[in-house]
Amino acid sequence: MDVYIDGDNVLSDSWDDADAGEDWPGLAATVHSSVLSRQGQGEWAAFTGEIAFGVLKTDGISAHGSEAGLIRALDASDREVETRTATITISDPKVTAN
Repeated sequence: MDVYIDGDNVLSDSWDDADAGEDWPGLAATVHSSVLSRQGQGEWAAFTGEIAFGVLKTDGISAHGSEAGLIRALDASDREVETRTATITISDPKVTAN
């Protein structure tokens, strides 16, 4: 997984022990720590453009997938402080819909 804030790579990490339904242990803390080290202080991520997430899933010979997500910056219609979330779903290319 890669995380970029305003085009700066703030995290490149991987986890190679996933089974169906598992969460990446410590992922939120790792991302939070990496982001705060970029800006040096504070509780929130400061950015002017966007936060971009890129995820690459490799699982066996043919079960690969990738996805990206964006969190946009505040604009004039937003409150002074907003909470943004992004969901990234990577489909298994071996599963097809009929």
